[in-house]
Amino acid sequence: AGNSVVVIAAQRDQVELAAEALDAGAHVITLVERPETAEKLFGLGDRDRCVVVGAGLLPGVADVLTALAAQRLDQVSEVHLSRWGWAGARSANESRRARLHEMRSGRELVWFPDPVGGRDCYLAEHAAALTVGRLLPGVQVHVRLGVANKIDWLRRRRPETVGLQVEVRGWREGSFEVEVLGVAERADVACVVVLLSAAELVAGSGSRGAIGLAELAPAEHFVHAWTNAGLTVHEFSPTT
Repeated sequence: AGNSVVVIAAQRDQVELAAEALDAGAHVITLVERPETAEKLFGLGDRDRCVVVGAGLLPGVADVLTALAAQRLDQVSEVHLSRWGWAGARSANESRRARLHEMRSGRELVWFPDPVGGRDCYLAEHAAALTVGRLLPGVQVHVRLGVANKIDWLRRRRPETVGLQVEVRGWREGSFEVEVLGVAERADVACVVVLLSAAELVAGSGSRGAIGLAELAPAEHFVHAWTNAGLTVHEFSPTT
């Protein structure tokens, strides 16, 4: 009750757990992968509490970096979000499940900050397309995931570092421009930093309704807080 904040990381029964927490008077922060789950969580926005839909890397950090990059453009035409790596067995399963086609459709080599580097990622259905789409209505949002290879997936072996790349395309002063931001960090470290920043804001801001992470505060606020906590946001050119 009061300013209590409940974090829901389980991918199963998220909506039911969130509704129970809201009924108990708590705010809710979720880690979500599936678009259908995100839609249902947004449907809980009529409560007198805050529901943050997606406060991990994707969605979450990706939303904030998209908002930051979009501020630098006069008009945004499309957004490309890519993640390589997973936080554990369930995250690896979600990444494999999210692929649109089993024949690896939409494959693209994506360059993440070191030490992740270049990785093949595949077009996927993902909750981040929904949360970022709320920030930029009418803009195409494409999500690609780097999935576990068969051996790593069977062994449930987790990579030490997860990579995130956000590429926002559009126009600035009549010229076509591309803004590229990224993060490379251990998944557990990144999630703790992001969740703590979100929980602090939710408990103290008085926000209500169901919102994405980037709707909670200005992008610069998050980046400053994350940098102070050791989570570095990288900027680089798509040609390098």
